[in-house]
Amino acid sequence: MASLSNKFDVEDLQMALSQADDTNSRVRQRIEIKNLGHNITPHLAKDGRNFNHWSRSLKNLIEDIFDETSYFYQITKDTNLSRNRSIRTFIIKSIHKDLLPYIDELDQARVIYKALQTRFQHTSWSHAMTTFNNLLSLHKENVSLNEAFTRLQDDLKTLKAAIGGTWTDDILLALFFHKFNKDTYHSIANALDAKREINPESQITSKEIMEIAQRFHFRKTETSQSHLMAFPSPREGPSHRPQQPNQHWQGQGSTPKVIQQRSQVLTPRTGAKQSRYPHPSTRPAEWAHKWLSPANPCLHCYEWGHWAQDFPIRLAGKPPTEDPRIKNPSYRLKKSKFVSHPAIAEMESEARQEESVAAITTLPGDDNRKIQREGHGDFNIIYPGW
Repeated sequence: MASLSNKFDVEDLQMALSQADDTNSRVRQRIEIKNLGHNITPHLAKDGRNFNHWSRSLKNLIEDIFDETSYFYQITKDTNLSRNRSIRTFIIKSIHKDLLPYIDELDQARVIYKALQTRFQHTSWSHAMTTFNNLLSLHKENVSLNEAFTRLQDDLKTLKAAIGGTWTDDILLALFFHKFNKDTYHSIANALDAKREINPESQITSKEIMEIAQRFHFRKTETSQSHLMAFPSPREGPSHRPQQPNQHWQGQGSTPKVIQQRSQVLTPRTGAKQSRYPHPSTRPAEWAHKWLSPANPCLHCYEWGHWAQDFPIRLAGKPPTEDPRIKNPSYRLKKSKFVSHPAIAEMESEARQEESVAAITTLPGDDNRKIQREGHGDFNIIYPGW
């Protein structure tokens, strides 16, 4: 701010401008102009993140010296050469040195300001979120009432400019929801910054943040599951040894079989198939209820109940489907036709008995089971004898 700290310099410059015909006065004028430009705080950063603060200080200085409150709102050429040269110097002396080549060939102060405004006024989303977080955490700092009021006022102006200049319910929801996603906070910010880098005037919406957050959440979940499956859990006794590839799990009595197609890779030299990790069916039921559940669907088909690497469509190399919850957040994920753990198959069997979806009868003299279908399509499990 120039109105108080630079008052003496401002008065000297005004006097020098009024005596511009004198050689000594012109020299003094140039010195004062450079000093005032250097004293503008803050200087415009290289990435323009503080453009609004810098712009406000620059305008205050111009108002103090030239009594111009709307200088940059005018689109005509400034015919006052002395004023144009002075304001141009203010700008040059108060911006980062790496920005100088960007404006070096521009003569008009208004044109220079407009170029910087076009480049930096739509700041990054990360800067908007940083300002928003500062607003929410100011109460934790030990500051005076006057300082708190001033900082809140400045940060609100900065945040308003960063989000496009208009407060809406959706933009407030976007800010709060982004802050809510602590685990993927920086990933979301980087994605939105990249979008604004391509199109600086693009608007950020809460729905867009929701979609990005979902993608990062599901990607992180899949990575965590892969890491879990990479290590067998410590167990003792022969009954807990992992089964061989493509071997069906066989329970007691009439318990259904579970489809168990293990993800396999070829060794570079021999070409022999090797198992990448133990199959989920060798893990306890508690593990299956947690990871083979609607909360952790397959990211290839967005159905739950099977391990992603077991899914026949994925094994066939077909492309994944789109998450139906992106277009319809209330969409209820379906259970897969294929299950990777006996506990999931038993859940299906119990649910059918309770809902009377199908009845199972035993044929005399035959161990096969007969399914009486009632128009509900294919069942999710395979029974002995099929």
